[in-house]
Amino acid sequence: MKRSTPLDTVATLVEARRAGDAATAFACYAPDAVVMLQPGESGDGEAAIRAFIAAVGALTLSFERHEVLEHGDTALHTSRYTLDLGEKGTISGRTADVLRRGPDGAWRIVIDNAFVG
Repeated sequence: MKRSTPLDTVATLVEARRAGDAATAFACYAPDAVVMLQPGESGDGEAAIRAFIAAVGALTLSFERHEVLEHGDTALHTSRYTLDLGEKGTISGRTADVLRRGPDGAWRIVIDNAFVG
């Protein structure tokens, strides 16, 4: 699992979700990370992260226009996403993640907000 840059971590997370690999997806997060479960409702810690991974893993998402701004051991990642709803069409939006580089050199998500707009 390559997570030597913030974008590596995001790519690993996206691929793990697509593959249904919850363990690898969970490893992309700091244990105390905060996730937006739905607009206006956040959760933190293992149970919230695992619930978020399970919910998002069932969705057909594509991402584009990744942008990363790094400052020391902190990074902000933003991207656009498209959610495929099948016959009902698609929904587009923006996501933002704050990542932190750990002592082991791996980047982990500490804030995941899929409902930026």
